[in-house]
Amino acid sequence: VAKPTLAERRAKIEKDRTERAEMRRMELEAMAKTTPTYKDESGEIIYNKAEVDPMYAGGNDAMSKYLRDNLVYPEAAKAAHGEGSGFVDFVVSKDGMVRNVVVADDAGIDQSLRMEAIRVVSNMPKWAAGKQQGKAVAVKYSLTITFILEQ
Repeated sequence: VAKPTLAERRAKIEKDRTERAEMRRMELEAMAKTTPTYKDESGEIIYNKAEVDPMYAGGNDAMSKYLRDNLVYPEAAKAAHGEGSGFVDFVVSKDGMVRNVVVADDAGIDQSLRMEAIRVVSNMPKWAAGKQQGKAVAVKYSLTITFILEQ
């Protein structure tokens, strides 16, 4: 049996990521309607969805560049041929700092990939905070990080 090409692996991972992302988007939208806010461990109100979403400084293109420039493929994952996507959930605080970073859906990706995703997101520069009624608020945010070996 022939080993899948890089293009075939990318297409399979992207198809899986897209399907899971759409299901997750619908789940998060439903949750935001039924539970618009919650309190974290310190008692701070966190919005599941704000009127104005938080934004990475420079927008999505700048965030993609930050991820490309800062993600390091872990040696353990390389050795195990680990690939895949994970949903990273975190809170963007009122001051734009990223905190409470977790990989919410590991989809069977290697532990070292999960830890790398957490490391990179935890070290992101300040975001523009989300807003509710014109005031900065803490907002839960989710993004997908995909790892694909280039060989």
